[in-house]
Amino acid sequence: MNQTQVMCFLTIVEERNYSKAAERLFLSQPTLSRYIMALEKELGCVLFNRTTKKVELTDEGRQYQEMFLRWSMELDNLKYKLGAADKESVSKVRIGIIEDWYTRSFFAKFYDKIESVYPEMSLEILCYGINELLDKLESGEVDMAMSVGNTKVRERKFISKVIYQSNKVILYSAAHPLANKPDLKVEDFKDDIFYAVPDDEDNNVEQKIRNWCGKYHFTPVIRHLPNLQSVYANVRGGSGVTINEDLDAYDKDGPIRALPMKEKGGVFLVCRKDNENPAIRKILDLFDGDEI
Repeated sequence: MNQTQVMCFLTIVEERNYSKAAERLFLSQPTLSRYIMALEKELGCVLFNRTTKKVELTDEGRQYQEMFLRWSMELDNLKYKLGAADKESVSKVRIGIIEDWYTRSFFAKFYDKIESVYPEMSLEILCYGINELLDKLESGEVDMAMSVGNTKVRERKFISKVIYQSNKVILYSAAHPLANKPDLKVEDFKDDIFYAVPDDEDNNVEQKIRNWCGKYHFTPVIRHLPNLQSVYANVRGGSGVTINEDLDAYDKDGPIRALPMKEKGGVFLVCRKDNENPAIRKILDLFDGDEI
């Protein structure tokens, strides 16, 4: 017994006529008759009384009609539930980002790239502190994370892909004493405080800042702050600077300005290898050799 045979049976019951049922099912009448005969043989009984002008159910046929109707309804409900669940899992992705990133123009490009290929996909953006972000990814509270290179990303349980590459920039305020200096250079900030948020247990960010500034022949003064919001608050006040990815379109006359550095940076999309959300693979494949 199969679904086609059951569908043929229920259609004949509704039409009370083999010819009309065959036409509705886009079958020939002999083909329809063979389906019913095979069903009757398997069930071991006659389902229809064919001695009258109109096809009528036998007593056995009426009992199977009730059972097949329930079965058909339950099958449709199950297909709908599974289809809806699959659609939801494919179309919704929770992406964690570092809170207070200056990323407006970058995110516009990111959204546009995904929406142009997968318009049905819904992205839910969740903001966390630098250390908290990958903890949320590890616990499964987010499906993917945007990272600029935390050491945890290199662990085997994670997959990462570069989605954006750019120069590092020094962010400084329009209120900074050097803001209007002609031909401003990186080394002009040698006496400034460089604000940073520790990004892992080994304080890897501090060593990176020292290495970057060392190429300009100075050792920076580094001050740690608990979060990026605190960093940007101090930078906006003109009391220091910070190094960031070039993720936004900074206005040269705006409140926050950017001075390009020689060093390259990048943004990674990171996910757990064992995350079964199929939308993750779609997004990662979208960036194969094609960054933002």
